[in-house]
Amino acid sequence: MDTRPVAVAIFADGPTTDQALRHAGGKTLVQHTVDTALEIAPPERVHVFVEGQSEEDVKRAIGVSGLRYVVVNDSSGSAHTLVNAHGMFKSYTGHLVVLPGNCPLLRTETIRKMIAAARSANLSGVILTGTLEDPARYGRVIRDAEERVVAIVAQSGATPEVLVAREVETGIYCLDLHALWPRLAQLTEHRRGRVCNLSEVFQVFSGCGQPVEGLQIDLQAEAFRIDDGVALAAVDRLLRARKARDMMLAGVTIENPDTVVIDPGVRIGIDTVLEPGVQILGESVIGESCRLGSHCIIQDSEIDDEARVGPYALVSRSILGKRVRIEPFARLRRDNRLDAGAGRLNEASNPHSR
Repeated sequence: MDTRPVAVAIFADGPTTDQALRHAGGKTLVQHTVDTALEIAPPERVHVFVEGQSEEDVKRAIGVSGLRYVVVNDSSGSAHTLVNAHGMFKSYTGHLVVLPGNCPLLRTETIRKMIAAARSANLSGVILTGTLEDPARYGRVIRDAEERVVAIVAQSGATPEVLVAREVETGIYCLDLHALWPRLAQLTEHRRGRVCNLSEVFQVFSGCGQPVEGLQIDLQAEAFRIDDGVALAAVDRLLRARKARDMMLAGVTIENPDTVVIDPGVRIGIDTVLEPGVQILGESVIGESCRLGSHCIIQDSEIDDEARVGPYALVSRSILGKRVRIEPFARLRRDNRLDAGAGRLNEASNPHSR
């Protein structure tokens, strides 16, 4: 089987930019997408497409060094954009994974499954698809009598016969680079001066007898469209629930998971108990056998084993030693350190941080 490393193209340009910079689950949506990409490719093979005026905002939001950024200066579509960036990809062989900049729910194992399907069957392309009761605004997946994908048709260009289809595309692809470049050049030359998106290459592949496949996933779990605040809140809940579930499977007790907020960078030791309403934010590290009282807030702090933090307490950018006790409603402000044996604390602050 083909084991060559993959490259990744993340499209965070155009209308996607504003969505990609929104927060859910403790990070921007584009941060989640980049984190997923880095599970399958090294930073130097991850390319982020951004508009010129948004480049610095996107870089700050991602906060990862070593990525390659591609500035997009027009709105001619992702197919033209990729062709214009061909020079950055021409040394690569193997496969290109294409991701929208706002797909925070997509799991690494789903991408690996897509790559494996492309490699095992020598496919020119694989697209992730799903079925919706109301597929409005999504591109439709068209299959032939043998259930092979033959085209992706945008909502705006679909006939009434196509619009009845319920299988939709996600904008998430795995493409064989050797097959891609000549067909993409053919497509963009034919569509010169007109908007042309990467999804259209699937019809070119099919028309040339090059095999492609649609891999169905649960859209509501991994790839639904984030168009408004309601959808964004739903994504936040799903991401928080995933983090809580991972913590519980690792030996943490969470008394009411739906009320607890745990940021992605948080680490918690086994046998620690989180009471309802706890928030653990930033890059906090919690030791083993601790107890965090209801509605307390821990932000960018380190708490050693067997510590206790009372209900409604605040611990901000501080370090708590082993068996330290923080009383209910206490405020431990930034840059404090309480070593083991410090006893109980009601309030402390660093005078240099005021």
